[in-house]
Amino acid sequence: MARECPNKKDGDSGETRWKKGKNAVKRVKARKRKANMQAKRMKKPPSPTMDYDGRWVRLNSVLEVPYCSDTGTDQNIVPQAMVNELQVLQPQLQVVKLAAPF
Repeated sequence: MARECPNKKDGDSGETRWKKGKNAVKRVKARKRKANMQAKRMKKPPSPTMDYDGRWVRLNSVLEVPYCSDTGTDQNIVPQAMVNELQVLQPQLQVVKLAAPF
């Protein structure tokens, strides 16, 4: 008999059964949500065009390159491809390699 069950606490009115059932429902719903989740993929950024939000700057008055305003960094990095293109457009351009920042 249930009244003689050693695991039943005195004064237990079925509240623990209700809580366990409620938790089981939550677990099932969470599993369903997790199964429907998919990894969010980064979309490919739009290809740079000359009218791309006006975020272009002209280097040495000959080469226009994309520009990201105020990233908060103390340094700027110019990719080697841009340097090579500048050298083609301006053969007299001298490139000086700087020391690595500390």
